[in-house]
Amino acid sequence: MWRWTLLAIAPAVWAQDRTMSLLAERCAKCHGAPASIGGFDLTTRAGLLRGGKNRPAVTPGDPASSRLF
Repeated sequence: MWRWTLLAIAPAVWAQDRTMSLLAERCAKCHGAPASIGGFDLTTRAGLLRGGKNRPAVTPGDPASSRLF
């Protein structure tokens, strides 16, 4: 039974891992602590949800209204 559970969560874990590595590779240089352009620090979940000086970049549960996609 645990195998089916693992298979069910594996795509979500892979997507999260790939997303975080992509953000780290391409975005964190300018939008990571301590030098975060526009006040947008995406190195933590709190920073990602808070967003920058414009508005939050991510809206949990509503990808269509998220600025970061």
